[in-house]
Amino acid sequence: MFHICAYSALAAQNVETDLTPVTDTILPIFNGHFFPQDQPQLLFAAAMATSISRARIQTPTLNQITNPFIRGVMGGLVPTSPAQIANYGNNPLPLKAREEIISFGTQTGVGSLRTTVLLGLLFSQNPIAVGNQYTIRGTSTTAAVANVWTTLAITFQNQLPQGNYAVTGLQHQSANGQAARIIFLGGYYRPGSMSLAALTDYGHPLFRMGALGQWGTFRDNIMPNIEVLCNAADAAHEIYLDFQPL
Repeated sequence: MFHICAYSALAAQNVETDLTPVTDTILPIFNGHFFPQDQPQLLFAAAMATSISRARIQTPTLNQITNPFIRGVMGGLVPTSPAQIANYGNNPLPLKAREEIISFGTQTGVGSLRTTVLLGLLFSQNPIAVGNQYTIRGTSTTAAVANVWTTLAITFQNQLPQGNYAVTGLQHQSANGQAARIIFLGGYYRPGSMSLAALTDYGHPLFRMGALGQWGTFRDNIMPNIEVLCNAADAAHEIYLDFQPL
């Protein structure tokens, strides 16, 4: 299972800024940074701001070698099209439990600009997604609050046949969307993906159709909940949930 978490703060021009964790109710925050209790691996990282130039992550252990820079970065308040990430999927970068994970961002625009970093933390290996995969569409008019995780009330376009299913991907679209993640009944960590600003945008293929294995399971009558991170208030959302029957 992996978990997507976010950092977001106003960064001054040409000042490397220690970004603030977005409270997500799952990962503890210590000394102003995420402080995982289980040992994670870095699966992916993404950074965005209107005039972003650099972003990096830091932990006490990484300090002994180097603090990885996130490349590429996305020049906008929301993910660009095509989306860019630092993809560690083939060889996740080991981090340590009970070590602060710090994210820094630098932007070159005049004044203070919103800067966001997304991290995908892998806590256990996901089974390979083998078998037929489908995509179901959902919509929501829930008013997302800027720069915090907001749970959506979703209407799915059709009902699934009785049975058990595994999620294998997620795509969220809203004009101000930055990321979305899934809340499974009885689950803990919340896997997710970067958002699309427009339905015609090209999202990163890492988050679709089993590229990251199975994200979690659900029953037909208990669909998973979705929460989103938006850089501004937004009440028009589309959800495309990839899944496979079990």
